[in-house]
Amino acid sequence: MKSHILLSFGDFKRNWEKYLGFSLLYLLLSSYILIPLLGYIFNRLLLAVSSGVLLNSNAFSILLDPVGIIGLIILITLAVIFIFVEIGTLIIITHKNNLNKDILISEGIITAARSIKSIIGFGILHLALLLLIIMPAINVPVMPEIADLINLPPFLIDNILGNLIFRIIYFAIIFTLAYFLIRMIFTMHEVIIEKQKVWQAMKNSFHLTKKVSFKILFKLVAMNIIIFISGLLIFTGISYIPGLISGEINYILNNYFITMSSFITLAYSLMLMPLNIIFITKLYYKTKNRPFTESTIKTYNLQIFEKVENSIYSLLNNRKSAVALILIVNLIASFFIGYFTTQSTIYAGRDIKIVSHRGIVDGEFENSLSAIRASLEADIDAVGMDVQLTKDNEIVLNHDLTLTRTFGLPYRIGDLTYEEIINLDAELPDEFLPGDNILPTLDEALTLIDGQMDIHIDVKTDNNADIFAEKIAKVVEDNDMIEYAYIQSFDPVFLAKLKEINSDIITNQIMYFALGNLSAVEADYYTIYHGMLNQELVRTARQNDKGIWVWTVNDEEDIRNALQYDIDGIITDYPLRVKEIMGRQTN
Repeated sequence: MKSHILLSFGDFKRNWEKYLGFSLLYLLLSSYILIPLLGYIFNRLLLAVSSGVLLNSNAFSILLDPVGIIGLIILITLAVIFIFVEIGTLIIITHKNNLNKDILISEGIITAARSIKSIIGFGILHLALLLLIIMPAINVPVMPEIADLINLPPFLIDNILGNLIFRIIYFAIIFTLAYFLIRMIFTMHEVIIEKQKVWQAMKNSFHLTKKVSFKILFKLVAMNIIIFISGLLIFTGISYIPGLISGEINYILNNYFITMSSFITLAYSLMLMPLNIIFITKLYYKTKNRPFTESTIKTYNLQIFEKVENSIYSLLNNRKSAVALILIVNLIASFFIGYFTTQSTIYAGRDIKIVSHRGIVDGEFENSLSAIRASLEADIDAVGMDVQLTKDNEIVLNHDLTLTRTFGLPYRIGDLTYEEIINLDAELPDEFLPGDNILPTLDEALTLIDGQMDIHIDVKTDNNADIFAEKIAKVVEDNDMIEYAYIQSFDPVFLAKLKEINSDIITNQIMYFALGNLSAVEADYYTIYHGMLNQELVRTARQNDKGIWVWTVNDEEDIRNALQYDIDGIITDYPLRVKEIMGRQTN
């Protein structure tokens, strides 16, 4: 195993320009051609099956529409072909390099593209399933986009990891996928090198790995651990250098190495895929017990691409000094950009509002008057609260539909009148003051706040959107809180109804999952799950004059990450922690 790993690094070292050049080219192609193309097709697809955007659980309705299914098949086909050509090209380059034969990047791409006919038909579906299993273990340009699409809702993750049976099923699925990954790991090699159809290639891979699957898994994991540790040591070493020097030079060096780290990260990501393909290719020939020389791959190219690529190589070889100068100037320019950007990044988010999730500041009972009092005393920017209707249409503060979790009572709030609720025999927390009921009303909460802070009212609709909209609009209006209240919900119909009643009311659309063009969302703000937060979403929001709230951001790493973006506020269970990170004084 040691020899295979060392040989793989040696092969990469000898041909690093070609491997990195191809990886960079494919990254650019995916960034400027494939991903925009897939996005355009997907948005047109959503316009065909909906209003252009599908939020939360409605996102899965695309699978129930024939047009949606056809569109998804087209998208999957394009993505599979793109990834197939990438992996195929790396296999071809690796094969030729092992034979000490030179090959152009364009030659490898065109040769791999000519093998697409091997996967047309049901082979696309077989390969799609294979790549779905393989992609978490490799680095392909479309992975971030796919990861965003399959970002699971937080409550689903909590339910999976919080239940023993679900955990067992979850890890069983992970183990099964890992097993099939190893058993089918030579499928692409069989298609590219042996010219097999996908289904036959899978069967051949299963046969080849029959007795050595766990050895292959161990070797592949060991290879990637070595790559990871190597990268970690490089970053760790770089991070310690500024600490060895004091004064202003230390500050300048620190900013310089922050800039340098981005270049190193890019190079590291570009070499990850080639190294794995080189290593797997060596394992493939060892498992087949035959040398490279017994396999031949006839390559193809177009004269125009060949001329262009050779011209580029000639220019680079003859202008090495100029290329080096350009790189140095680029690094220096990037340093100065990073130097000033880093300083501004430190102060980014100072105007970001902090919202106490369910009113909690420091472990108070959620959605209670005592929690609201704590938020007021801690000088939090805004207090969050969940509301729902009782049987007699009184708005009360509570998150769950029942009282089971909070008070241990087996009652559904919508089945009880407000009078029945406050007369329940419930043990109230010690922090409740005399006169505090089991569930406060929204009117009581707004009276307590009295315009001293903003409020985020999370509305739990349950087939009562029209009534709820009328009731909540009246309570907010009667308490003169229109300019302080942000009404949010998962239900866009409810938010639209609220706007019909009073167009001045501020509305937030809650999202944990979204497909399509978010400009179709009519609410004033996006309230998004923190796993959705990225620069593209922020850009879309600002272009459409939408605000952004992020929920529920509790971990320090997640808080710091969120503060890097142009958002309006953070909803958190730990508002004091956020204040401290932002450098704001706490009471």
